[in-house]
Amino acid sequence: MKVKTINQTNNVQVQLKATIVQPEGREEFEFNEPGQIIQVGDAHYLRYVEVQDDIKTPVTFKFAADGSVVLTRHSENRAHFEFRLGQSIETHYQSAYGMMQLFVETEKMVLNFDENTNNGKLWVDYELKSADNILGKYQIRLQFFS
Repeated sequence: MKVKTINQTNNVQVQLKATIVQPEGREEFEFNEPGQIIQVGDAHYLRYVEVQDDIKTPVTFKFAADGSVVLTRHSENRAHFEFRLGQSIETHYQSAYGMMQLFVETEKMVLNFDENTNNGKLWVDYELKSADNILGKYQIRLQFFS
């Protein structure tokens, strides 16, 4: 088994705006938090903690060498979403009601990341689906800079 070593860790400032449109309405969230960019092998990881109403949620974005992006949120409802432009990726979502099989369909994705400055921007528009039902439309507007 090959162990990947951490090549570099840098502190960054993270600004995130998330928009959720569901049948019951529209919600927007904004976060401005300190974070870290960590390089492990060919991948870069952006880690930070969202704080909302005294609830802390660790968040990780993985920027893979193949252009895919993986979002992991560690909270009561654990999410692990993989974004690949134009693809529908199966995932499982741990909710208070149990494990749910979902599909993440990425409609738009723009990633600009400068490894030299650790500055970057990610825009993702995606739908969450359960079988053939659209559960919601989501937008992520993420910026990070040193």
